Amino acid sequence: MKDARSLDAEALLSKSVWGLTESWSAIQSFRRVAKAGLPHASEVITQENLAHANSVLRRLFPDNDVGSMAKAQTDRCLTDAQYAVDAASLVFAHSVTDAAAYDYCRVTALACPTAWESRLLGKQVSLADAMKYGSHFLLLRALAAHLRRDVERCSLPEKADILHAVCRPPSGWRPPDLAAYSYDPARLRRLDCLRHKIVHNPGVPVTLGDMEGHLFYLNMTMFYLLDMVKDRCKVSVNLAHVFGSR
Repeated sequence: MKDARSLDAEALLSKSVWGLTESWSAIQSFRRVAKAGLPHASEVITQENLAHANSVLRRLFPDNDVGSMAKAQTDRCLTDAQYAVDAASLVFAHSVTDAAAYDYCRVTALACPTAWESRLLGKQVSLADAMKYGSHFLLLRALAAHLRRDVERCSLPEKADILHAVCRPPSGWRPPDLAAYSYDPARLRRLDCLRHKIVHNPGVPVTLGDMEGHLFYLNMTMFYLLDMVKDRCKVSVNLAHVFGSR
């Protein structure tokens, strides 16, 4: 029989996994629709730009090839649109991964709070509380405050580091069904920096690089961290918690 904290951990993990799966599906749908729509958009925008060129640009620039100018406008529009799709996809995917990592931290706090002891040993408690409450209660209270005040504000790479410190996977550990994935903290930090540049430097184009590779890595990182938490805390995903709550 599972105790209340273990059941809460299982429920939280199950709802988190279901939510991140639906969010990831939304990202893929967004990209599929954009990819399918861009060729049609190219034709429509080209005709609009040609009409504008013939009615306006030809009078302003009679000695220029307004057809080429219209094509350049179309190319710029499509390039900007693709950049917006990719940038939004990365920001959304990063947000989903970050939320999942924080949920995983909360799951470990519920299922195996003693794994956090070394991170909380420096926390001070009053003598009155020490005399009134047991050490386990004080640990749980300090842990809840630490999650809310500190961990939630951490960056995605920091949350991943915390999960590694709490779960302590053996050297070289990896989930058996993620053979094509290798956890790379440096890459995670680069993606975190890339998201920061997109969000905090609006209007300044950022070189995004291999977007499909970035999205694949973030997706696999979610499942890597998930399996690490499941392995450490012996907690499973049970969709009865998801559908039973609706």
